Amino acid sequence: MRKLSVSVILIAIFAVLVSFTAVSAQESSEVKHDDESEVLENVGVSPELPAYVDEGEGEISPLGLGVPRNEWDMSIRGQYDFQGTAQRSTLYTDYLLTGQSSYSVRINNSRSDTFRVDLMQKNVIWDTTVRTWNVSPGASLFASQTGLSSSNSYYLKFHAPSNFSGRIR
Repeated sequence: MRKLSVSVILIAIFAVLVSFTAVSAQESSEVKHDDESEVLENVGVSPELPAYVDEGEGEISPLGLGVPRNEWDMSIRGQYDFQGTAQRSTLYTDYLLTGQSSYSVRINNSRSDTFRVDLMQKNVIWDTTVRTWNVSPGASLFASQTGLSSSNSYYLKFHAPSNFSGRIR
């Protein structure tokens, strides 16, 4: 009985923490070149875990307890393009990628240092890292991941600092 009480309290605390999570759609960064400045926008990535939209309520839940509904079915929609830059935030693809048992990834690193990218599998409780790539400074990574389930959902996690572009097929 006591173990059950402790479990219920821990679940309640987790639910409260999740409900106070802030939602942020995009992160921008200014890059200065002498007297001019250029604003780089993130495309297809955000600093939040892939979210779902509750169309009935019009709310976004970045760490929802339900399975995210915003999916990019690669077998129907095809290639997914992305680019982003962040100094401190971890960036994530805006969609969960589904519909294929293998993915081909190209990532261009525009920074002068190596950065890390994880291919993550979305699970009910904890997401798992399927594969990690380290992209060399100023280089392009070409990689494939096979042996996946076409019915599972996956996303890319880009660790900061980062400045990248690419696509996944």
